[in-house]
Amino acid sequence: MRGKTVIVSGGGSNIGYGISLAFAEEAVNLVIGDIDEAQARKVARKAQALGAQALAVKCDARENDQVSAMVKKALDEFKEVDVLVNVVGGASDYGLPFTEKPRESWRSDLDLNIISFLNCTRAVLDHMIERKRGSVVSIASEAQKHGEPGLSIYNGAKAAIIAMTRTLAREYGEHGIRFNVIAPGIILPTSDEEMGELNGWRSGLGLSLRGSDFEATMVARCAIKRLGRPGDIGKAAVFLASECAGYITGQTLSVTGGMIG
Repeated sequence: MRGKTVIVSGGGSNIGYGISLAFAEEAVNLVIGDIDEAQARKVARKAQALGAQALAVKCDARENDQVSAMVKKALDEFKEVDVLVNVVGGASDYGLPFTEKPRESWRSDLDLNIISFLNCTRAVLDHMIERKRGSVVSIASEAQKHGEPGLSIYNGAKAAIIAMTRTLAREYGEHGIRFNVIAPGIILPTSDEEMGELNGWRSGLGLSLRGSDFEATMVARCAIKRLGRPGDIGKAAVFLASECAGYITGQTLSVTGGMIG
């Protein structure tokens, strides 16, 4: 991956943090797009210390003009985009059954998960088609497979990303572009530095899960007796983006520690 240009949308916190630093270890040209610019800059400095050329860009992936500006900055700085990783996502009103979710939370979850995916993917495709190569890795969730209660809209949005990825893989495979998905299980940040001030883990469940009954219950569901960490997803993203996965497209890789639904 050395010298390749990688955009990580939502690359500042939790899973995005782990993905950004995993690519940094490969000495890539790294563009970290995040709504939390201060956190993105912190991660960019860490990435540079690991050997990457890193650029932090303030970007709300729900807004197409901001996404277009992020991709333009990447091209202006590094001349090409080889990899896009779609990390932006999240769930509002976690735990509420569908009939209790306010309608504004429907739109929030759809925008945060689906519209961000569409905006970022569309923004890089013309460039990748022209170059006849590229890799798009998107983050879904294992929760959509099991129908995790309290996540009806979120689960539907993540399932839609998987379905769209399969279609995009078939539509653009002839152009040398691969599309794959990672479906994480429970990924728990280990420190405050892995979460920016605007990250949902900080304002919601956050680090309070560490050592809690919830963590113990989740660990009991895993074959590997620990919860996932951001770096676990980072390693998977690097693999799918690299030529090691050059004949893999349209697939969903579960990274769950063998979690049973």
